Amino acid sequence: MAKPQSETFPGFPRELVGFLKELRDNNDKTWFEAHRTDYEALLVAPAQAFVAAMAGIVAAFEPPLGADPRTNRSLRRIHRDTRFSADKRPFHDQLHVIFWAGERPNHGAGVHFVIGPDSLGFGAGQWGFEGETLARYRAAIADEASAAALAAAIATAETDGGTRLDPPALARPPRGFDASAPHGELLRHKCVIVRSDEPHPDWLFDDRLVETITPRIAAMMPLIGWLTDELG
Repeated sequence: MAKPQSETFPGFPRELVGFLKELRDNNDKTWFEAHRTDYEALLVAPAQAFVAAMAGIVAAFEPPLGADPRTNRSLRRIHRDTRFSADKRPFHDQLHVIFWAGERPNHGAGVHFVIGPDSLGFGAGQWGFEGETLARYRAAIADEASAAALAAAIATAETDGGTRLDPPALARPPRGFDASAPHGELLRHKCVIVRSDEPHPDWLFDDRLVETITPRIAAMMPLIGWLTDELG
């Protein structure tokens, strides 16, 4: 019996790491255009196959995660937006895949899988709490049961997913909130991100990738669920 597609991804080509290192050292449009064929063969095609292999798996989680191999969906653009940045390098020297909750990628909570020149990054959460979203987050943390649920979700992501919570943005909780409340330290955060950064593991380059990363994504789902339920 043939294996289902979700079990057949052979891993990323090891040559991808060499390509990303060369891109880091030659981050300009002339070099990139001369190596576009390598970009398509070593990064785009394998990334799309990986997303396709994971699509049925992540859709079965609760909440379900979206997986779409198109650029600007699960596959993040390699071109950098340099309009408002002092760093004018035109390309990201990494492969970045996103599995997202909700209707649109990068508009809520999600899981991120990033292959860089020197390491594999993995994590989950939601960036940039502002305005009404930040107000909802702080109101949720002020509720003891909700705060305890978030703390438990973070603990699962750390213990079972091999990640760590990013440091808080604030030195102390905002005015009007009780720092001594249970889990009051979470009020110092203006986003909730858990992540890991590790040397490229061997399973990244063979058919163990899907079976290895799936339980780590599962460990992120209580956090994704909390963020989706509380923040929308």
